[in-house]
Amino acid sequence: MSTVDSVPPNAQAAAAEAYRLACESAEAGSDPRLAAARVLAEGGDVYTAMAWAFEAFSGFHFREGHRALALALQRDAGFLPARWLGFQYPLDPSHASSAEQQAFIERWRAGLKYFESLDYRRPEIHQHIWGCVGSATAFYLHYVDAAVPEMKRYGRLLARMMAQLDPGEPPRPLRTGRRRVIFASAFFREHTVARLFLPLIEGLDRSRFDIHLLDFEPGPEHWQRRVAAAGTRHAGPREAPEWAQLIRALQPDVLVYLELGMHPLGQGLAALRLAPRQACLWGHPVSTGLPTLDWVLSPDALEPANAQDHYSERLLRLPGLGHGLAAPVEVPEAAMNESLDTQETASAEDLADAPLDAAKGASQAATTVTPTVTARTARAATHLRRTQTGSLEILCAQTAFKLLPAQDAVFARLLQALPQARLHLTPLVPAHVQDALAMRMRPVFAAHSVDFDTRVVLHPLMPLAEFQRLAIDCDFGLDSLGWSGGMSALDLLPRGLPIIAIEGHTMRERQTAGLLRLLDLPELIAHDAEVMLRKAKALGSDPAERQRLREALQARAGRLYARAETQVALGEFLAG
Repeated sequence: MSTVDSVPPNAQAAAAEAYRLACESAEAGSDPRLAAARVLAEGGDVYTAMAWAFEAFSGFHFREGHRALALALQRDAGFLPARWLGFQYPLDPSHASSAEQQAFIERWRAGLKYFESLDYRRPEIHQHIWGCVGSATAFYLHYVDAAVPEMKRYGRLLARMMAQLDPGEPPRPLRTGRRRVIFASAFFREHTVARLFLPLIEGLDRSRFDIHLLDFEPGPEHWQRRVAAAGTRHAGPREAPEWAQLIRALQPDVLVYLELGMHPLGQGLAALRLAPRQACLWGHPVSTGLPTLDWVLSPDALEPANAQDHYSERLLRLPGLGHGLAAPVEVPEAAMNESLDTQETASAEDLADAPLDAAKGASQAATTVTPTVTARTARAATHLRRTQTGSLEILCAQTAFKLLPAQDAVFARLLQALPQARLHLTPLVPAHVQDALAMRMRPVFAAHSVDFDTRVVLHPLMPLAEFQRLAIDCDFGLDSLGWSGGMSALDLLPRGLPIIAIEGHTMRERQTAGLLRLLDLPELIAHDAEVMLRKAKALGSDPAERQRLREALQARAGRLYARAETQVALGEFLAG
């Protein structure tokens, strides 16, 4: 039963009005909205506590978000969306220690087991189904654990929950003539998903396919126009039942999600059977576990030989890299520098991947939030100022979610072995999260006699041109442990940045390594962190080898871009 904390009515009304005004004038997760939500949550009921949680998670204040969830459960112990968010979100965007990382994995597993135990036919539970499914995905788990068995269970759970809201469509045959195909995404904007896959949609033969695009969260107008030119565009925002009703009305033969695992709306819809054939592309390269998803379309060059073992879905290995990204138009360096202030967003994909969606009110449809990131006022210099002649600049162009505690010692040992080197990090998170990351790393570096503050440069969110300029100015790069670089490597390898990467067991752990194999540069691939470190030390001491690799990368860069065979294979899958 929900309880209400006692606050004078006039004070609570004033707090509600202050929060309303903050919502009108500021972005989700911003300091003004979070401050107003804190005051609002001092009184009221479970919903004001959830508003506080919503703002805290949106602003990457995860520990505060968990405090808000605890308040919500204090006011209503049966409020399931608070429990759902509690196991989906870690305590920090980048774990404070390996122990906390493991504790999050265990908490996630316990949360899964708890939700598996519930009877969703019971009214007091049924009312919260969408407040859970529509609020958060398993996004943060994926960055610390491949979790293949757990994802199969998670997918079955989602399907069981959603079946209580919507039984889905009965089987029906595919059309024999022109196929109707729906492509669905919340990321039709300057984002990895659109950059990789919208060109494939644009390249489909419209005489063979009646193409519809579900634009869950419309981007800038020029992206809306581009999406509309690729087929019939259906724009959000809409509630989940409206999207399901639209899909039913369209009667698609094939329903393709460009990613699953980053956005809760797609997660919920994909848990329903709404088309005879349902599939997803590799925008978030992990298995969904959903029994309602028939196929996953993933790049052959990035998957291991036993890749089918990692998916509950049937795996279709698209030729090459499985995307439609075209080679960029090369511009003179001066023009690149002039364009820095006109670029829309950073190249690295991972910030926009964050599914910062939290329940703002129980069984109501969840509100989706685009992360708010405030760059430090001083943007990093376009050209690096080298500290001394012969200095080394090393880049790890990965988000904070990928910078696991185990990586700290690798960085520290490398800088200890290469005293002339500086490390550049692009964690793509607000300043307070960068500060927490630095606090975690600083003692590890000190234990290896490395001064973190003089040897490590934390860069703010930067435009694409500046991101590429940073790669050009650096001597070589290190991939992240665990979840490897995907779009970031596609952007930086063609600029001639040698990246040393580990080739792991699943696709999420071998993206950069797969690109290096395609480029015939196996010498940059390691099988574990020790080999990575050894290769990095050697490369840091060999300028001639770095130059050779830079020239090879630039000469072979064309191999990384769109291939006709990929377009043909996608068309054959849709028509088959």
